[in-house]
Amino acid sequence: GRFVEMGKADVRDPETVAADHPGVSYRAFDLNEAGHPRIGEMLTEILDLFQQGALRPLPVRAWDVRQARQALRHISQARHIGKVVLRVPAPADPDGTVLLTGAGGALARVFARHLVATGQARHLLLASRRGPEQYQDLIEELTQAGARVTVGTADVTDPRQVTRLLELV
Repeated sequence: GRFVEMGKADVRDPETVAADHPGVSYRAFDLNEAGHPRIGEMLTEILDLFQQGALRPLPVRAWDVRQARQALRHISQARHIGKVVLRVPAPADPDGTVLLTGAGGALARVFARHLVATGQARHLLLASRRGPEQYQDLIEELTQAGARVTVGTADVTDPRQVTRLLELV
């Protein structure tokens, strides 16, 4: 068998993998090593395999966003095969307030930009444990894009801090 590490988040030693798992070869690689022309060829070959039915898309398990903790635990325990996605049960009210926690993180930044750019939210309550200094640039960007941004500092595992946070809106 082969174990291919695409994300290179947990690069392993090929000799250790071979010793621990006889018959398994391992190689971490960067897709860009192949070069753009070869990547195009590979993607064309893969598309053909999907169209022929030789390959099937991985299964997708959708979790309600309110079950994010369970979904992430499921992923962390490597109990999934395929993709795990979070779905939002109903669109956000564009006149309401959207609370984004972990506001300094990459995912919150992308989501905040998306909500404002698509008109799904005009008022955001951004919160993090460390405060807004780490994402001041995002606050300015969202404000310039027409959003009303309220900022709070809270540990959302503490109900009292969440109560104080929600009193900001």
